Amino acid sequence: MEESASRPARLTLHSELPQTTVWGFDGLRSAVTQALTIGMSGVSRWGSDIGGYNSFGAGERLSRELLDRWIQFGAVSGLMRTNRSGIALPAYERPQVFEDGGQMRDFVHVADVARANLAAIEDVGRRETGAMTAYNVCSGSPVSILDVARILAGTDCEPVVTGQYRAGDVRHVVASPARAAAELGFTATVTPEQGLAEFATAPLRD
Repeated sequence: MEESASRPARLTLHSELPQTTVWGFDGLRSAVTQALTIGMSGVSRWGSDIGGYNSFGAGERLSRELLDRWIQFGAVSGLMRTNRSGIALPAYERPQVFEDGGQMRDFVHVADVARANLAAIEDVGRRETGAMTAYNVCSGSPVSILDVARILAGTDCEPVVTGQYRAGDVRHVVASPARAAAELGFTATVTPEQGLAEFATAPLRD
């Protein structure tokens, strides 16, 4: 057997972040923009969530025309798939929280991510050529999924803890910002509670 035939195949696959069921920002338009960006970056196999993954609000319902256009776009994608199993707030009177709601996550605000990247770029000039270091860019203040649902839903809507679970879900996803703080001087300034509350009330970009 030739040496090349015995080597394992390597495939780079890019799956875009879950889109919502809309035409504009965070919907089909964003899927097209992301596809052009990742394609120009040299990744040939990419795909989007045909029809959208999440639906937030009564106005985000999947129409026949939107689905048809998304399927047409998917047909020229490296990966064509439907993935319509995300959050659908109109389907419930109150947000549904899986397990016991105690799953912990660490959310970091995009402004803090930008600050961390700038700090890392400035640090490169002070290091030896070829030296590489990995840092966790995180808030360091984990928040429970139940609290996330409460923040996003507001004070007038208490989430429902279903006790259900999905096979393969990770219980906790958190990180330590200690190295980034010590070596880059980076500390997140926006807490998850502040960032999520801002996200829940911010108008969508168009």
